[in-house]
Amino acid sequence: MAEGQLQQSKLTRNSSFLQQLYYGAVQSVDNLKLSLIKEAPLFTIVEPVSLPLFKETHEPFALQAGIVMGLILGLIFIFLRQTFHSIMQS
Repeated sequence: MAEGQLQQSKLTRNSSFLQQLYYGAVQSVDNLKLSLIKEAPLFTIVEPVSLPLFKETHEPFALQAGIVMGLILGLIFIFLRQTFHSIMQS
């Protein structure tokens, strides 16, 4: 009986010792994570800021050509859709 209690107290001490070691290691890992977060920069400058060298302008011809092509393609689509519907109805 005494031998069982002795072994139980020994296992309890070993368990509490290992538990203290584990909690100490977890605490040191948390401290290291916090120190890394504090040391790491929040923003990283990849390239310094500079003003644009010239102003980009879009030519009105390209805009007008895009509008005309969109209008033509839209009309072709409407024509083909109406033709398809009329063929399916007959």
